[in-house]
Amino acid sequence: MMPPMPASKTFRKDLVKVKACIGCRRRKQGCDAADTFPAPCSRCEKRGAVCQIDSGGRSSRVHDTPSNGTRPGTTVVLAGEMSTMSSNVTDMKAPSSSSTTNSGDLAPPTSGATAKDDFPRPPSQQFSADPPFPVPDVELCGVMIPSEKQKALYRTYIDRFHDLFPVLYPQMLTVEANLNPKSRMVFWAMCTVASGIVHSELQRPLREYVQELLGSQFGRIILQSTRRALLMVVTSAMLSNFQIGSNSLQHDPGWLYSGLAVHFSLLLGLQSQNQSVEILRIHNISESSGFIAWIGSVVVNYELALFWGIPPTVQVQVASWRNFALFDRFTQELVKQANILCAAGKALDALSDLRTPAQASSRGLVASSHLESLKQLVSYMDPVIELTELIIAYSKLAIYSCLLLPGTAEEDLRGAIRDLFILSLQIPTTIDRLLQDGVAPKSLPVFVSRMVITSIVTLYKLLASPYQDAIDRDRALKGISILYQQFTLLRDPNGDATALFGFLNGLQSMYSANVLSPVLCSASSRRNSSVMFSTYVEYFKWSVIQNRDPFNPSEPARPNHVAKAMPEGGSTTATTATTNSGPNSKQNQPTTTADDDRNNPFAATDTIIEEFMKQEQFLWDWGHLDTSGPY
Repeated sequence: MMPPMPASKTFRKDLVKVKACIGCRRRKQGCDAADTFPAPCSRCEKRGAVCQIDSGGRSSRVHDTPSNGTRPGTTVVLAGEMSTMSSNVTDMKAPSSSSTTNSGDLAPPTSGATAKDDFPRPPSQQFSADPPFPVPDVELCGVMIPSEKQKALYRTYIDRFHDLFPVLYPQMLTVEANLNPKSRMVFWAMCTVASGIVHSELQRPLREYVQELLGSQFGRIILQSTRRALLMVVTSAMLSNFQIGSNSLQHDPGWLYSGLAVHFSLLLGLQSQNQSVEILRIHNISESSGFIAWIGSVVVNYELALFWGIPPTVQVQVASWRNFALFDRFTQELVKQANILCAAGKALDALSDLRTPAQASSRGLVASSHLESLKQLVSYMDPVIELTELIIAYSKLAIYSCLLLPGTAEEDLRGAIRDLFILSLQIPTTIDRLLQDGVAPKSLPVFVSRMVITSIVTLYKLLASPYQDAIDRDRALKGISILYQQFTLLRDPNGDATALFGFLNGLQSMYSANVLSPVLCSASSRRNSSVMFSTYVEYFKWSVIQNRDPFNPSEPARPNHVAKAMPEGGSTTATTATTNSGPNSKQNQPTTTADDDRNNPFAATDTIIEEFMKQEQFLWDWGHLDTSGPY
């Protein structure tokens, strides 16, 4: 149980010499904060940025009250600079009192934790300019990693990645200071993530080595050291959140990493406030370390669950977080995202149970109730940063997708289609604002890439559906073009994302050839109906027909016996079998027309796929059927 909070005290300031604000010090520029304090320095005022000075003893130090949730030593925001960013979620009105969400479940925003126009990292004294331990040259997986490159990777992670996913607490690096250089799991995970921007030639050996470290410690580290177990939670969450080895929809290790993060969190008892506090105190670990690690694990696990339309590894009650103190605005944004994702998960749980025809007709009412609850939650948390806005849109996409299943009332179905169309067009605008804030595209969490793919798939499926009259075709095609351009910024078309671009290019070919199924969603086994998963199955079948490797479309077509089963000219129409006879043989079945193919474009391909999959060479040569993913 956490100790009681002391009574509120009066602020007092111990003014010491202000040398430079955080922004000027990071840019290694001159700063006149000492002369302008408490007003912003001239450089920050000119840039329109928030002028901050850290409170580590070299500048103005504010002793804040614990009762408002702010730790001593947090960033001081200078007067007049508490501007807030405009939210893209303009439709979030104040809901009625009948909403089912309890606003008390979310800890209220703390003083000085309001979202701002820029996105600076936490006070610089929390993370040193260089690693807090010696970093000698190290050979990993047969590749030498020089000390200077290690330092560059470390700095890149702190400057470019940490703010977007503040799961790393400074104490983690202190714990690793006493370890052998090759055993510093979190440090090497930081280097692996940062290698997506700098020293990309080191990403493969770094990724393989971190995976090896995780595998070697799995299953026995809990009993040996709580500190090391917490390091594994943070490492797994970091690898899941960023684009590490995620080169296709089939080859996405994010689910495995997020599962490991949740698994170790549960073993440590981080999901239970009282239990985790006891364990962390016994091992002299700050409560905030465990709190941030648990929140980060929940976020990555729920994000992937929404994408694949499957239940999360662990069901989380938002109310269990209400007593946690929020220490800085970066952690607050992470908690906001976790709250939103859990609310979306609760909605999907309710909607996934509506299977019978009588229940299906009430999907619209149930979805509206949960969307209203989500609005209340968002209005309570407002303002939010762009990344949290994307989480909101991500959650709403999943909820609206549930209404695409058969049995939904026609009015509710058309309403969901319009909402999905609008959401898919709003997403690139939010991403563009995020990039304009100076965020490096390739430093964004991988869920942003997944979200762009989902939006493209949704727009294509709406254009191919019988309800295309409910949307604007020209705007949809323009939206697809913009989303595709953004995806080229997020992922390298000539790098590790070749298969993802192959999937998107394949969708364009399928749409142009008029072979996308008009059925919006066929994967009813998926919790949120998952238009994404249904379309991927279509793409897989189409790739087989086209004699392409769906997991590596960049490879040239290879000869196989599928061509023998396909009709002359590659068409899927008017084909008959010649090997059997009798009243039930294909020879005596009516031929397939083009109109039939439009309604069920893969009806004639099941035999082809079945024969193709029988060949052991398919699995042996390709070797891409990874069973570690969510399906």
